[in-house]
Amino acid sequence: MYFLDFVSIFCHRRTIHQTLTLISQNHLSTIDIKPYFCCIIPMEYILKNKQMKKIIRFVFPVLVLLMVVSCTEDEFLLKNKWQLREYRYSDGTTKKVDSVFYNFQKGSFMAICIDENRINSYFLGNYFLNEGELSIKLFEESVSSYYYNKFFGWTDTQRSFQVEEISSSAMRLNYEGVVSVFRKY
Repeated sequence: MYFLDFVSIFCHRRTIHQTLTLISQNHLSTIDIKPYFCCIIPMEYILKNKQMKKIIRFVFPVLVLLMVVSCTEDEFLLKNKWQLREYRYSDGTTKKVDSVFYNFQKGSFMAICIDENRINSYFLGNYFLNEGELSIKLFEESVSSYYYNKFFGWTDTQRSFQVEEISSSAMRLNYEGVVSVFRKY
């Protein structure tokens, strides 16, 4: 049985007949082609055709560049573990913190808080990032503990922050004038 080493979609009408001929010569039993628009092209054909080589030499670097550019989006930068370093208040005062960690991954949120007796508390929920606003919604089970008030103290289970800065090493979230400063952990 013949397997395609590489399947490429090439949108051009004049190659449909050529591709169908190649496929029939290779005795493929199944084929799915959208008529007049796209066709499946085996690797052997691409390697022999100079025009296809030129197209691939152009398209491949463009695709790689697009992937690299898309990796700098806020959602990509947000994924990971962040250590809360300080709160900056609107009156200019600051409060140092080093025992609160926020974890973001694929819409899931987890905060790990460590008290002075080295007791870990976990707070779970979801997050949503939309146009410079980060919303965190904690699950009801997470907010019923004593440590919730100690480490969070939110009046309800959800809070929306304005993202002031997010980079590969630092993040600043603003909620009503109180800026939470994080570092990548």
